[in-house]
Amino acid sequence: MAKKEKVIVLKGFQKIILSLFILSMLACNQNAVYEFYNPIPDAMWYYEKPLSFDFEIEDTEANYDIILMVRHTTEYPNMNFWVDIETVFPDGNSKKQKVDLPLADQEGKWFGHGLGKIKTNEIVIQQGAKMPSTGKYVFKIHQDMRYEPVTEISDLGLRIEKSE
Repeated sequence: MAKKEKVIVLKGFQKIILSLFILSMLACNQNAVYEFYNPIPDAMWYYEKPLSFDFEIEDTEANYDIILMVRHTTEYPNMNFWVDIETVFPDGNSKKQKVDLPLADQEGKWFGHGLGKIKTNEIVIQQGAKMPSTGKYVFKIHQDMRYEPVTEISDLGLRIEKSE
């Protein structure tokens, strides 16, 4: 008796989802040297709970774009989001800066992309940055809003990519 082969037939919606998945995998940034998302537990971020991003730099001749990726819900109550970023260099020295991350326009229309109530906003915070030495860099990021906890932000990501 011959075995029957099982044929999988994709319906229209399934084909669209599969196509979008394949395209997103192909569209991954080839220049990225680092990309990571840190989840924010229960989407409640307290100042004393910084998120840490550790990455290695090997090429000090290249210029880099530094991008923060904020994933939030449409229930987030503000048009912007302030963060305090401490950069720790391979030699142990550090530098701090406050950064305003715009999430919506004056009319409340969200920037970024997403489906339903979840939006992801990719914000270039520095273009063409030089990394002065090889080794491990650490970005420690605190939420720097005037209230605690900041809610409706579920993840914060960091991408470092070589400038084109």
